[in-house]
Amino acid sequence: MVVLDKPLVSFLKDLNPKKLVNDIENITLHQAMTMRSGFYFSDEQIKEFGTNTSQFKGIDQIQAFIKNEFLYKIGTDVYSCRSDLSGLSKADERSKITSRDMIQLGALVANK
Repeated sequence: MVVLDKPLVSFLKDLNPKKLVNDIENITLHQAMTMRSGFYFSDEQIKEFGTNTSQFKGIDQIQAFIKNEFLYKIGTDVYSCRSDLSGLSKADERSKITSRDMIQLGALVANK
């Protein structure tokens, strides 16, 4: 679906663009639904991230953004995303969300 390739922020009309970080408009609905960021890192950056996680504490802010600015605004309050030992979301687990909430996401996409 072409709609899945639209930026996530295009679905959220109440966002204040001045509060958003750079490149946030590059994250698509598909990437958000599959818990991918849309950002890519070199092997060197990934290695440093894995060995020095205390330097990268933005994960809490990212998860809070997804929760407060996306999921809660469309009425989704039951979801989970498993974390690995470092506290980061596990990409292979994807998100867990109720069927009803998936229908809400589908309706959001269909209405765009």
